[in-house]
Amino acid sequence: MADGQQWLSWIHRTDFIAIIDKLLESKVLQGIFNATAPGPVTNAEFSQTLGKVLNRPTLLPLPAFLLKILLGEMSILLIGGQRVIPTRIEQAEYEFQFKTLEQALMDVL
Repeated sequence: MADGQQWLSWIHRTDFIAIIDKLLESKVLQGIFNATAPGPVTNAEFSQTLGKVLNRPTLLPLPAFLLKILLGEMSILLIGGQRVIPTRIEQAEYEFQFKTLEQALMDVL
């Protein structure tokens, strides 16, 4: 979407559930934790990886102006992006089962 350079944080459902479980069971871990995989990707990388896993081409990006027309102010959610890193959960010694997007997509799809 747009120029494809916006950051996209992702997480496999297995890791998400395991992180929630770890936080619920812990008596010392408190506060805010980012439940994202350790390797955020750009939208372009996500699209390329998804296409590779599905064995389909990823040729045509969706232009930003079209997103703005279709979604109005909500387009910012897709055109913008955030590079979120799970620093606190990694410091709590959580070991991700799905560290790469390709691993996660291959498992889910």
